[in-house]
Amino acid sequence: MKKRIKITEGLKKRNLNKKIPKQTMQILNRAWKDLPPDFSINERLMFVELAERIIKLSSIKQDN
Repeated sequence: MKKRIKITEGLKKRNLNKKIPKQTMQILNRAWKDLPPDFSINERLMFVELAERIIKLSSIKQDN
């Protein structure tokens, strides 16, 4: 099985330098780790994009 990078590494590569709540990152890291190994690169990219949206929404919620 290929060595998987953490979701945080994927988000850093996409220039998401906002402060991310610890609990949100723990949930995303757990979900990333539990992805099936046969997921394609496109499916993993979709997961990272979804994670970005979740983080943006959670930061908007915290600002309000």
